[in-house]
Amino acid sequence: MPQPFSAVYVAGSGRSGSTLLDLLLHQHSAVTGLGEVHRVSLDTAKRECGCGRLIPDCSFWKEVVAKYAQLVDCSPASVLQRYPVSPNMVKKPGRRLPTATEVCLLSGNWVLSGISSSFCADVQTELQVALNSWCFYDAVSATTGADVVVDSTKDAVRLKALFLTRPSSLRIVNLIRDGRAVAASHARRTKESVSAGARIWKNAQRNVELMLATVPRDQVLQMKYEDLCTHPTEEMNRVFRFLGLKPGETSTRFRSSEWHQIPGNPMLFNLANKDIRLDEKWRTQLKNADLKAFGRVAGRMNRRLGYD
Repeated sequence: MPQPFSAVYVAGSGRSGSTLLDLLLHQHSAVTGLGEVHRVSLDTAKRECGCGRLIPDCSFWKEVVAKYAQLVDCSPASVLQRYPVSPNMVKKPGRRLPTATEVCLLSGNWVLSGISSSFCADVQTELQVALNSWCFYDAVSATTGADVVVDSTKDAVRLKALFLTRPSSLRIVNLIRDGRAVAASHARRTKESVSAGARIWKNAQRNVELMLATVPRDQVLQMKYEDLCTHPTEEMNRVFRFLGLKPGETSTRFRSSEWHQIPGNPMLFNLANKDIRLDEKWRTQLKNADLKAFGRVAGRMNRRLGYD
């Protein structure tokens, strides 16, 4: 029996475990995981699919693009021009003030968002990208036969635009992780300060919370990365029940099936990494001064989310 929705959106901050959750969801027979879908229009000719091929050379994505071109009535060669990167995806990640687009999309009302799009070009673009994305999900479903597709882009504005364009078709998993782990990961990758990573994490969490404020509670499930890693079977069964899918159709060895996710995390290409492991390197990486810096920026939010 078809599900009453067609997409699961993984919301949260970067480095929160969304790639792992996407891979685990993908193992269910009714689900296709897509990874960070917005990246399909970011330098596509050089972007690798999770299968190891470049996206233009991957048979899966070739078929999806052909079906998507039919849905939006364009040639396959021009698909990426019909699926642009939204302006929100190129914003400065460390900014503190919300953009005009974010303010306009805070409402859960399609009519109000439509009105705001008439005087804010970025809102209009976000909504059009969301409509294109639903056609993209439909093309994936037609290709794979899956009832549900997973988009683990995480961005809060994309989340809200998808909800506004097809409210009843979206389910959201709000994946959270100890902010200290995220800030430490950011510092390792970028060589920036822990404070900078803390600010980015805090802004991402705040924006997700604001955008979810007008989404019905029964369409949102909150999950902790740490719980997923330590109790994967129980947590995945909880997600499947939330989605109305049969529990138990997953393995904690998350590379047990072929995947074509668009990667946001290099773990997707680490073929030797097959088992779920809780990553808490932050406990040895962060010094007392780092922990105090994190606490000043984001300690209150971290505690509110249950991290002492």
